[in-house]
Amino acid sequence: MAVKKGTLSVLQYQYNDARRYLEGARTVLAMANDDSWVAECDFQLGKCYQFENDYKNAFAYYGWARESYERKSDDLSLLKVYNNIATLHFYQDDLDRAYYFYKLEEQLSRKLSDDKGLGRSVVNLSLISRKRNDFAKAVEFATEALEAFRRQGNKLGLASGFQSLANLYKDAGDLPKALYNAKQALIIFQDLKEVRGMSSTLGTLAYLSKELGDSGSAVSYFYSNLAFSRYFSFGNTEAGRHDMEVFVAELSQLRENLGSVTFANLLANAQDKLKRLCEEAGFSGVDYSIPKELHP
Repeated sequence: MAVKKGTLSVLQYQYNDARRYLEGARTVLAMANDDSWVAECDFQLGKCYQFENDYKNAFAYYGWARESYERKSDDLSLLKVYNNIATLHFYQDDLDRAYYFYKLEEQLSRKLSDDKGLGRSVVNLSLISRKRNDFAKAVEFATEALEAFRRQGNKLGLASGFQSLANLYKDAGDLPKALYNAKQALIIFQDLKEVRGMSSTLGTLAYLSKELGDSGSAVSYFYSNLAFSRYFSFGNTEAGRHDMEVFVAELSQLRENLGSVTFANLLANAQDKLKRLCEEAGFSGVDYSIPKELHP
């Protein structure tokens, strides 16, 4: 019971309660030589410390859990601990160690025919390959992740996979392929009513439309991105304010290029389109107003 309470407390971000439940349970279970439940306590404590950005303790508890899982050949539990250890290394920009543990997760997932673990691991291997400027490997991993998510019926994974491929092709300068993948991602995010995913993809689509000379779509996407940025209160952070200023600047440049009348018509259409999208998705509280910098 204490382990379950501790696990739930981790998920609810109640870290003091989580440590109290899990450390108490761990002591009792260790005295009873119940290694399996001790390992589960260690794993959950590792997550607790990870969420608090205490990487030293997170590594320690994950390491103890890993040792126990490996002794018992508990492969399913090893998948999750390999992933979390890899993620800690990734957060610390230790790409070599992150790659090593994601590869362990990938190899074990193949052995178990576990598409969930495979998709998760190769997505992260793609991110690392992208950081290393290994475009071919990044695309290979991202494409395999897409197939793994498709086999699972994991729509959110599919959308994220398409978005990842869009970013890769954008970086490589293959804008038509980037545009295709970004549009596929947006369709799925809209179907899932996943507004944060939509917001991220709209930013990619805005850039691509601008670069490909599709000014009408660029107006719509930049405006939608600005509206979602306000919805999520991104302006409360320095980075968010900078992004919103960039969106307004891009829209101002498009107005200059298109002329005030054409721009105003496109912007009105963009407003109507976004309102319909939000109504269909059940979003409320979106600010559809036009920034004063874009008024005629």
